[in-house]
Amino acid sequence: MNKLTRYIIHSVLGATLLVLLVLSCLYLLFAFIGESTSIQGSYTYWDALMYVLLTLPANLYVIFPVVGLLGGLLGLGHLASHGELGAMRAAGISVAKIARSVVFAGILMGVVTFLIGAFVGPALQSYASVQKDIQQNGRAILMTSHSTWLKEGNHFVYIQSAGSNGLLEGITRFDVQNNQLVQIEHANSAYYDPHANWTLNRLTQTTLTPDAIRVTTLPQLLHVNLVSPNILQLLLFQNQSDNLTLPGLISYIHYRHHNELSIERYLLTFWQLIFQPIAAVILMLMAVPFVFGPMRSSGFGYRLVLGLLLGFVFFLVSQSTGPMVLVYHGSAFWGAAMPVLFFGGVLGFLIARVN
Repeated sequence: MNKLTRYIIHSVLGATLLVLLVLSCLYLLFAFIGESTSIQGSYTYWDALMYVLLTLPANLYVIFPVVGLLGGLLGLGHLASHGELGAMRAAGISVAKIARSVVFAGILMGVVTFLIGAFVGPALQSYASVQKDIQQNGRAILMTSHSTWLKEGNHFVYIQSAGSNGLLEGITRFDVQNNQLVQIEHANSAYYDPHANWTLNRLTQTTLTPDAIRVTTLPQLLHVNLVSPNILQLLLFQNQSDNLTLPGLISYIHYRHHNELSIERYLLTFWQLIFQPIAAVILMLMAVPFVFGPMRSSGFGYRLVLGLLLGFVFFLVSQSTGPMVLVYHGSAFWGAAMPVLFFGGVLGFLIARVN
């Protein structure tokens, strides 16, 4: 990699980081204003700020290709406005070689996009949601990939698993009074009904007294305060496809497939994780035909507006195509791939015109 290639990569990535910084600041400002309305209990303004910061990567991940496009337009546009691209062309540097430098910058952007979407964003967002609920409601929660422990007052609840339909499985509730275990309740499953509250199925109650141990078995029992609705939403939030890391998503897809449950929505998320970095490379490279074509003599404002419009179109297409394909029982792969293939075709057409 020669100095010229490194210089172009540095210019494009520098502009991309600037765009990312500006968008991050805007998001933090408006998200913090919105989150400040949730201040309650021990959830302070500092906690709200930390929540917004932790959820920042996951929320910006969806627009990373647009950030790459704006960074490419502004970075190459800056070189063009200072006559540097013209000097490169006069020195015999081809458009293809300049585009290849942009591809290198796009690959670095794509790697960062993949890491944030597959690992960093979901992990931080899940952690932030758990901490927010603990601080707002004074609960203690321990979540692992296999189970959940809750503590509310003198009650400890163990939940083996939570399904996306609101069904909890393998629930054990421990009642402690004066540092003594007085009752254990175990249910095979539990379902929450907003009108009738919790329904526990195949319940076994074990009551411990100084004189005896009494065991009662019930086929079904209504329970008022097993788990609060907020905690239930948090448990289901864990299994939302957008909030699973890549290993967790793959594991959950295998689990649902093994139990003959629908997996198309989760497959769509998986393929979107694969194609999002490719989209970041394509949109960043799209800056090349614009700078050498119709935008060769355009100013900063014109490039910014055109980049925002094109990025907005990509965002709408990418966010609507996948769900639309699933509604009509299409392939999750094509639902994630079609926006990338479409804009890849547009890029090929524009580069052909420039050449």
